[in-house]
Formats: sequence, structure tokens, C-alpha cells
Amino acid sequence: MWALDDCSFIVREKLHEMLQASNIATKDGLQNVIGKLLENLKRYPQDRRSILMTYKKLGSTHAELVLPLVTQLLEIHPFFDTPEPDIEDPAYLCILVLVFNAAEHCPTLGPLLDEVNLQKRKGPAEIHKYVLAISYGLS
Repeated sequence: MWALDDCSFIVREKLHEMLQASNIATKDGLQNVIGKLLENLKRYPQDRRSILMTYKKLGSTHAELVLPLVTQLLEIHPFFDTPEPDIEDPAYLCILVLVFNAAEHCPTLGPLLDEVNLQKRKGPAEIHKYVLAISYGLS
């Protein structure tokens, strides 16, 4: 993962492609990858497209690992109403791409998003359309 700090775009992009093809075994492993990619996005904003593609693929292939991380990733608190994050924030957008792509492959994740998370925020259908449009635009 240290190669994500490389100043060469080609090295970082190839590592993103490797992560897209990887099979992460644990929830903690996925959480480490997510955190490192978010750091990478802050440091190299020009990598946004490659990082979004990586989140899209990770969500699709690791839905069962994304499920236990959803409340932490989306900063959902069961009792307190948290402020709505800015959907234009690249880091939040990456998380939404990850979660919505995981939801397509995990039947229990969709209802969780509808009931718990997005009720207090913009409608799930509106956000879902926005994220999927970006996600499909990455293909």
C-alpha cells in the first residue's frame, strides 16, 4: 500500500487496478484499503476517476465485507441525528459508490440504506440515481 504514496501517476493507477482485481479476506483489510484510498484521494485529487473505479469494483466484489462497515463509513449514529455530508465531497462520493455498488450484490444492505441511513437525508432514490450515474459513467 505504500506505493499509493508514489509521485508517479502510472504507479498509483496500476496499484488501483491491482486493488480492483484483489480479493480482500477480512473486514479490517477492506477498512485499511478504504482509508488508504481516501488519503490518496486527498493527496492526489487528479486520481479521482481511478479511485472511484476502485471503490466501484471493491463494492461489487466485497459486498459481504462492506455490510458491517456501512454505519461507520456513512457515519450513521442510531440515536443522534448527524449532519448531512456534502454529496459533492469526493471522499463521501467514493464511500457512496462503494456502498451502493455493494448494495446491488447484498440483499440485506439495500433495506438498511432505505430504513436507517438515507431517511433523514435526501431520498435514497435521488442519491442512488446520482451515484449510479457517476458509477456507470466510470465504466
